[in-house]
Amino acid sequence: MQPGSNREVVLGIDFGMSTVSACGFVGGKLHFVVDEGERAIPCAVYIPERSEPLVGRRALHQILRDPAATITAIKRLLGRHVHEREVRRLDAGVAYAIASGPDDMALLDVRGRQYAPQQVAGEVLRHIRQLAELRFGAAVRRAVVTVPATASPAYCQALKQAAQFAGLAVQQFVPEPVAGCLAHGMHETTALRRLAVCDFGGGTFDVTIITQDGLHFECLAIDGDDLLGGVDFDEELAEAVAGHLYQARRVDLHRDVVKWQELLWRAESVKRQLSTATRASLVMNDAFVANGQRHDLRLGIDRAWIEPRWAKIARRMVPVLDRALARARRTPDDIDEVLLIGGSTLMPIVRRIIGEYFGKPLRSTEHADVAVAVGAALQTGQGTQVCTQVPRLPAGAAP
Repeated sequence: MQPGSNREVVLGIDFGMSTVSACGFVGGKLHFVVDEGERAIPCAVYIPERSEPLVGRRALHQILRDPAATITAIKRLLGRHVHEREVRRLDAGVAYAIASGPDDMALLDVRGRQYAPQQVAGEVLRHIRQLAELRFGAAVRRAVVTVPATASPAYCQALKQAAQFAGLAVQQFVPEPVAGCLAHGMHETTALRRLAVCDFGGGTFDVTIITQDGLHFECLAIDGDDLLGGVDFDEELAEAVAGHLYQARRVDLHRDVVKWQELLWRAESVKRQLSTATRASLVMNDAFVANGQRHDLRLGIDRAWIEPRWAKIARRMVPVLDRALARARRTPDDIDEVLLIGGSTLMPIVRRIIGEYFGKPLRSTEHADVAVAVGAALQTGQGTQVCTQVPRLPAGAAP
């Protein structure tokens, strides 16, 4: 599409806890919104003293210098009260301040100014819209946005307000498991089958049991763990590295907020590398001071070394799988297809545990981290004829 075209592109957006991804149909083909070459754009906002906010990878760079003004995991605050468990847990693990607003709704306190989570999320969505308009050379005013299958009305309303701040109208909310089904092409075969959609993202793990009958998808049961996500693996690796350093040099990285945030960032990068490699390097310059001198931290991390610790986290998926199947009155043998979506399903330990649970091959993709955005784009109606016939959950089965 050439710049100046009057055609509008409707985005499909997956607003995740760690990253946000978006794509749209241009010239009949699906194209991703990219930022610095990345399709999974960090869901982070840096609020400077005077200039405009920074979003994405540029914001994450600031977390090492000014963590109290760098907002991450904003998805966990949308539509929530300050006293909810999710908010309390987030407050204990981030450098920025969470305050109580009207009706005890969670607010962010940065540099003495308060911001609603919708405003911060709106900055992320505005960034996505601007990137899309530059990439596609067309107006972007509407979007199909995915939400967790268990999303509350308050969450959906807050996300809708965030989109409005960004100059976007939400054309439709699509439950993330439905988007995952579409991304895996389940609508292309009019079969009768039972599906288990396992969505393991940065902040949550959700399981949805769905019956597909032709182009009709019926949600049988949903269960999830709002406190289980990819960040837990990052934290576990960071703790393992910090423990190793303490034993070797008696240095506690927890005492330096900036260095701890950097370690978490480096740990996330190592985790991604270990999804395909058996060994990765973790490097932090000027990581600690010992005997009056600054030292770098350079470690080779073997997957075999960290996986036993990661396995304890990954096994927390099993009770969620048990509950979802029990609510659907099904057993693992009753499931015909197991679909994996979310970046954390790229981890070998996660795939192994889910595969052992169901005892059958898994449907996955190397693009699992952006699959939900693909499913959302298929609901925009701007793709092929097949895309305009995609199924939706019955009214009342999802928000």
